[in-house]
Amino acid sequence: MDTLASFTWMAIRGKKDTGLIVVTAYRVCQKAGTRSGPDTAFTRMCVQMREEGYKNPDPKNHVLKNMSLILEEWTGKGFHPMVMIDSNSDINVSKLREFNDLHGLSDLITAGRDLTAAPPTYARGKQRINFILGDEHIKRAIVHSGSLELHDGLKASDHTMQFLDLDEKLLFRDDSFTPMPGYH
Repeated sequence: MDTLASFTWMAIRGKKDTGLIVVTAYRVCQKAGTRSGPDTAFTRMCVQMREEGYKNPDPKNHVLKNMSLILEEWTGKGFHPMVMIDSNSDINVSKLREFNDLHGLSDLITAGRDLTAAPPTYARGKQRINFILGDEHIKRAIVHSGSLELHDGLKASDHTMQFLDLDEKLLFRDDSFTPMPGYH
């Protein structure tokens, strides 16, 4: 259970014993022990963790531990993990890399591409900090993926919008959803 409100998740069941566990997450940028303003997500999470009995709160990495519990539960039921995360760090930072390795996740936006200089996903940054992560099953179902330019799609955001177009037949091993005529 995520008492810090740092992620949410939903399970999508397909046919033939397959499904997705989709997690959307926010990972604070501050490290444990950092001073921050009274109204920041980091401070709110530290207060909550102290109330829960943590002596040295570390919200930045606590979210990865809590997400792991959900992913382990649902992958144990045969669901494939997809994590959409504002990680506030490069994908190769040790804790995030360990999380990805533990769950067999990789960056689905750059999958199969030579993007050594992928565009940044944050207005005031020079690197990608937003990712859609998934396992090999999801990676095989990718039709298109990418990142929109800043302010395309979401005018009020200081992050770029990431997207995936997935082949539902490959993803769910069947036609799971047939749109109604005229549906766009």
